[in-house]
Amino acid sequence: ISFKDFFTRCTPKALSILPTTMETGEAVIRTAPAGVDIPLSFEQERLWFLYQLSPDDLAYSIPIIYRLEGALDVALVLQSITYLVDRHAALRTNVFVRDGVPYQRILPTSDFSVGFTDLQDLPAAAVERDFSQLLSDVLFRPFELESAYLFRAHLVLENDGVYKLLLNFH
Repeated sequence: ISFKDFFTRCTPKALSILPTTMETGEAVIRTAPAGVDIPLSFEQERLWFLYQLSPDDLAYSIPIIYRLEGALDVALVLQSITYLVDRHAALRTNVFVRDGVPYQRILPTSDFSVGFTDLQDLPAAAVERDFSQLLSDVLFRPFELESAYLFRAHLVLENDGVYKLLLNFH
């Protein structure tokens, strides 16, 4: 459905009678292949410029902690997150500079890994210390736009049946 048709025929009935994009042969947005240099959008350039001024600023990070309770298939959770990263190029994109101009590059799918830490057999003081260190590493460490993924994920088993899923998006 074209952008114009969507907004000029804004009822479900009117939209349902339109041919689909695939049937009309209109251009379809395709994902850029990994390893291709892509110019930044204006908004991305603005954020990159701010990063150059203050690379340790966490203002543009989105840290999230989910508490999960009960039986959990850890391997499936880790595999699912990896699949999401493989599926969505935005989670595999970083920024680099060539000849003073910033570009974005989609990283290969096979390089991303989700961390897992089992703290359940440690004494309470060690759990608190190690969890605090994981928070620093996953949620409060600045992103390096040029050399790493702009997404982090780590699953922590705190005690029997209590997990914390740490996610951080730039």
